[in-house]
Amino acid sequence: MQSAEFVRRLGELAPANAGSMPDGLGYRGLRVGPRDPGNGEQIEVGAGVVRITRNDGGIRHCADAGRALEHWLIETGRGRIDTALLKMALTEAARTLR
Repeated sequence: MQSAEFVRRLGELAPANAGSMPDGLGYRGLRVGPRDPGNGEQIEVGAGVVRITRNDGGIRHCADAGRALEHWLIETGRGRIDTALLKMALTEAARTLR
């Protein structure tokens, strides 16, 4: 199950100082959240940084070394989203490597 794999991968990430998330136009990473927005964490993944925001407003950051989690998340869309969109996301994620 992909949700269990996501939780496993997220749990393996090292803590990090606050990093900047991508902003501006174009690809800005990915957002992962609960099906019920009022119940759970909001997770942003991009540019080698993972920002986890809890419902109480607390925030923690993790390092996504080699952007492995980000690329894995994009790949989970294969066969579910438009092929051109998948290719664009993979290209943009590779282009914005730090």
